[in-house]
Amino acid sequence: MIDLWPPKIYNPCGCNNRRCAMYSTLKFFLLVILVVATVPSSNAFGNFLACYVELDPEEVIMRQQVKAASESSEPGILFRVYNANGESVPLEYTRDEGEPKAIVSVPMNESRFTLKLEVPPDKKHLRDLQYVVDATEGGRFVPPSAVLCKGARAFVRGMSQGNEVALELLHQNDENLPSSVKVWAGWATGYSEVSLTPTVEFRVAQAPATETTEASKEEL
Repeated sequence: MIDLWPPKIYNPCGCNNRRCAMYSTLKFFLLVILVVATVPSSNAFGNFLACYVELDPEEVIMRQQVKAASESSEPGILFRVYNANGESVPLEYTRDEGEPKAIVSVPMNESRFTLKLEVPPDKKHLRDLQYVVDATEGGRFVPPSAVLCKGARAFVRGMSQGNEVALELLHQNDENLPSSVKVWAGWATGYSEVSLTPTVEFRVAQAPATETTEASKEEL
């Protein structure tokens, strides 16, 4: 049996005294720790993306520039939207400053939606795809989504674990919130570059204005 304890001092520099050998060992293990710490991790993108890092083409994530949706190598990756009853919600496709966008018209009485990231079935190399999705003010992600950043962000790791997030629009709780909420995601496979999806904009219908007649003014 090989005796592994106590551990032997590693002496890569061939030092002749114990102090030199210990110093050499310390430098060696510090180098190992540094290398391990800098090895890319496929979990780093979703699990450890700081809240202050925006999903924006001007950002650098995993040491690579984020790709805009219009420059994505997989333009077929986009969100489908479903209401609280599980019914598919029609999307109006357009462009905003050259970037693809989908618009959802939201009735005043609806506030809960599910977004599913659609991946073409023939793209088998995207099975380990993971993504982070952001929402602007007026919207928040709720369980069972993996919620991050106090609801402003959610994370999905791997298509096999489900590829949907639950979104709640807050217009019914606070009329001062914006009536338009934008949602978009950044996706990647392993340690590849992060690509953005087209933005989905939820536009809440405005309550019809109440006309005040001369007679009603007198009654007031």
